[in-house]
Amino acid sequence: MGRGERKPETGDGPVRGFFRMVLRNDALAEELCQELFVRLWENRHMVNPELNIRSYIRSTAKSSAMNHLRHKQVSDRYMTFRLNVDLDPSDAPDEQLMASELGYRIRLALDKMPEQRRRVFEMSRDESLSNGEIATRLGITESTVRVHVHKTLKELGELLPAHSTSLYS
Repeated sequence: MGRGERKPETGDGPVRGFFRMVLRNDALAEELCQELFVRLWENRHMVNPELNIRSYIRSTAKSSAMNHLRHKQVSDRYMTFRLNVDLDPSDAPDEQLMASELGYRIRLALDKMPEQRRRVFEMSRDESLSNGEIATRLGITESTVRVHVHKTLKELGELLPAHSTSLYS
């Protein structure tokens, strides 16, 4: 390689490497890396030019990865919770009543949400569609799908405080 020539991009820079190390998923690492640089580009006018850009990117990547892991944890707990809400005839009557009431409260909360948010959430949870599939079907971005799912989980946690430990712990 001659002087002044740049090393060819291998596609595995330090940011993607960080995401791969933390998330242990190549496709997700690629997606979060791209989102980080798109957000950086879209908000470039807000970035202080006197900042150390490497430190800024590093801290943004760390925040992004941690947010993703927190969201995944809540989402996984919600799915486990939903699977356990189904009534088992061997459950005690009081447990059946509590599960039935909780299912009713979740349905009410979902019915009060904006139609698109509810629809995105149901497609994600009930139909087990990926964010990309939902985005394609509804003509929205994957980022919008993630926001809808996140807001729904957060709202369910707030609306059902007596059961929030089931969703979040």
